[in-house]
Amino acid sequence: MYLYLARPIVISVIVIISIITFHRNHIWVDEVTFWRDVVKKSPMKARPHNEVGRAISSHNKENIGEAIGEFLFAIKLDPQTPGHYMNLGHAYIYIGAFEQAIEMENKAISMDAGWADPYYSLALAYELLGKKDEAIKNWEVFLKLSEEEDKWTENAKRHLRNLTTN
Repeated sequence: MYLYLARPIVISVIVIISIITFHRNHIWVDEVTFWRDVVKKSPMKARPHNEVGRAISSHNKENIGEAIGEFLFAIKLDPQTPGHYMNLGHAYIYIGAFEQAIEMENKAISMDAGWADPYYSLALAYELLGKKDEAIKNWEVFLKLSEEEDKWTENAKRHLRNLTTN
């Protein structure tokens, strides 16, 4: 007798879970939509703000100001995470605010000098400012600290070659 009751209950649970899953799929449309949903659910956590800023700056350059705001808020919530500063510095490079970018990348480096990524953005900012010696120094540090060969190390090598042959 209990089996006859269990079958409709199990089917109902499956239908309900399927409907919930279907309705949640809209937040997986893209990375920005996903992280904006996470920010709505966790507005006082730094990581979602940093990630929505990173997603915007990667996929939606016309909204770089919004990305910068998200990075600044992430820093306000968690000033001890170097990645927030690095991402903000990278956004500053995009808008041509190279001095601010250098400040943010140096802040990230002061928190974790063994992390290669901020040196990449720092080298790029110096290069774009025309500070060749500083750029070369930071490209070399980036390459020394990089643990794998990827498009970033190839780009760094190309930048370094261009700076040292000119």
